[in-house]
Amino acid sequence: MAIPISIPKFSNLTFVYLLLFFSLHLIPISSLNITDLLSPYHDLSGFTSTATAAVASDFFSRYPITILAVPNDRLPTSIPSSSVLSDVLLQYLSLSDLRLISPTGKLVKTLFQEIGRAPGNSGSVNITYDPFSDAVAFHSVATNSNATLLPVNKTLGHDPSVSILLLNSLVIPYNPDLIASETRPPQAINITKELIDGHNFKERKQEKRKKKKQKIIKILLQSRDCS
Repeated sequence: MAIPISIPKFSNLTFVYLLLFFSLHLIPISSLNITDLLSPYHDLSGFTSTATAAVASDFFSRYPITILAVPNDRLPTSIPSSSVLSDVLLQYLSLSDLRLISPTGKLVKTLFQEIGRAPGNSGSVNITYDPFSDAVAFHSVATNSNATLLPVNKTLGHDPSVSILLLNSLVIPYNPDLIASETRPPQAINITKELIDGHNFKERKQEKRKKKKQKIIKILLQSRDCS
């Protein structure tokens, strides 16, 4: 005997809502790139084109990030694409997060530092918040470059892992002479390759130190045997 199965009927409107829900929640963050994130904001078109030339790879699956974008009317007419690498912070920061930062500052790693363009923390950005003036400032650790947060009433961005903040100028990264010497737009950086190469470099450096240490121990042992 067949058992009747009741299948609920969905209206066309309900189906559309379900389709939108699943399309918005099942798209992985790695499918987004920097152009997708910034293209809705027409006043950021100059920054978008520069950032796209510097970072074409999808790297958002690795980190929650904060993009320090600069509007067209405050952006220099000619800037090397690599200069925006310090304007991608490898940490999600909302407006409320910024106002929890102490006046002494908070050091945040940048994409410029992560891909090995700057030694140590010299590629980081120090963020400070002044509760009296309600001003948020972004300072390059290695240079005198700094920028301030523009007065906006909300964090831009349409993804929970990506924050877009508006600044009055770019934060120029470490080694500005190298950036100024660029005469043509560089090829887009393969973020995954840069990260792997940086990791391999660290491993080779550690191996070199290990061999040097072993060599010193061997010499000491030989000296002890001779005595």
